[in-house]
Amino acid sequence: MMIPASKARGVPGADDPSIMAEIVDDANKYAARDVHRALSAWSILSNADKGARVSAFLRDSAGDAAVLQAVVNRVYYRNDTVMGSLGIEARAPIPKGF
Repeated sequence: MMIPASKARGVPGADDPSIMAEIVDDANKYAARDVHRALSAWSILSNADKGARVSAFLRDSAGDAAVLQAVVNRVYYRNDTVMGSLGIEARAPIPKGF
């Protein structure tokens, strides 16, 4: 839901299996406790309406939502396809920098 696929830009969504695997790996390495807390807060919300669920999560668990967003964005925007769609060379930032 955070980052959907875009056919127009030719990029996968954050739910792409290869990106999702990296998100899980990154979360486990760097923010396991925070991500677990965020997912727990998300899981107790009603599944009835996605929009209402997201609004409640952002309202009641803003810090947890920010953790999830940071992990997802960090992984998504280092994906080679995504970087290329933004006109950024897919490479390590060092030594040339960005």
